[in-house]
Amino acid sequence: MRSIHIGLCGLGFIGKTHAICYRAMEMTTPVGITPVLDRLCSRSEAEHPYFKKVAADFEEIIQDKSIELIDICTPDFLHYSQAKAVIESGKSLYLEKPIAQTIKQARQLATAAEQAGIINQTALVMRFQPKIAAARDVLNNGDLGEIIHFKARILNNSYLNPNRPVNWRLQSSLAAGGSLMDTGVHVADLIRFLLGEVQEVSCRTSVHFKERFTDESKTEKVQMDNDEWSFMQITLSNGITGELETSRIAAGVVPRNDIEIFGTNGFMYIDLLSTGYLRIYRYDLGKEFTGPIAPSSEWAKHLNRIHPLPMFDMGIMLDEHSACAMNLLCNIEAGKILYPETPTLWEGYMSQTVIEMGYRSARESGRKVTANEVLMEN
Repeated sequence: MRSIHIGLCGLGFIGKTHAICYRAMEMTTPVGITPVLDRLCSRSEAEHPYFKKVAADFEEIIQDKSIELIDICTPDFLHYSQAKAVIESGKSLYLEKPIAQTIKQARQLATAAEQAGIINQTALVMRFQPKIAAARDVLNNGDLGEIIHFKARILNNSYLNPNRPVNWRLQSSLAAGGSLMDTGVHVADLIRFLLGEVQEVSCRTSVHFKERFTDESKTEKVQMDNDEWSFMQITLSNGITGELETSRIAAGVVPRNDIEIFGTNGFMYIDLLSTGYLRIYRYDLGKEFTGPIAPSSEWAKHLNRIHPLPMFDMGIMLDEHSACAMNLLCNIEAGKILYPETPTLWEGYMSQTVIEMGYRSARESGRKVTANEVLMEN
């Protein structure tokens, strides 16, 4: 049984998610690798039962020779400096999205990780849903015919309450972006992963709640500048067109996160919040299907091996985070990136580029922005 010793930076919502997955893996995903949570880097120096040691100083984890992998789950504005230090140390790196606060920093990190030859990965976890691997197989097999267009949405009501105080995600000085970046980068990544590279976008964004309280005392307010809603029209390099909408202020009991793909021979519906199956309509057969799809690609077979066993289903979010982290651990054990579908920092940079295109377009009243415009200047 191979043990991989981990230093985790940050124990907010996502840090806790990563920690839960590491702790559960030995039982939920028996592939012969045991993650060991050695050190936690946290603002609090209090002991934590999940970790052997707790350090307030990030440098302690960098200098600890027993640590093989450093997992960064801190706010966006810390990603660049912390990831750069990990790359320079030669340790393996797991970095939450977005990989940096600016697109220039993101490219620098992706390039540095590649040049250093370290095992690296971005937490673009939606790639690790079994239904996404199945969807990719269906699309690659040509079952839907020629793809014409798509619709993607990631809508929730997390900031619909006007009395919710500001946090780092809502501040442009601390976060890489608002709704479009924080949630939309996941779906932008799936568009690239399933359908092809983005060539051109036109985008609009808005902030409905112009001010929010600074804290729970609700005595002072500050101006808000991170988008709460966005709508992006997209053209891919292969001619496929589509749209991506994100919102943090969409009223409703249940969030909506899905992709619809339309082809000349059918339709596919992917519910990204459900552990259920794809819905597929075949025009030539006049039938709609839903149910398991046998994996045909090596990536889909690999995902079946590293995904939590069905009897230990932890829900869609923990399951996809667990499979994503296990993929990284398998790469560390092998000493190389085993599958090109792995979301390395370079993939994280490319998906973040799509979001940067959207923001540039929105700042210029919806002007069409091309990928080359962003990629060539970095």
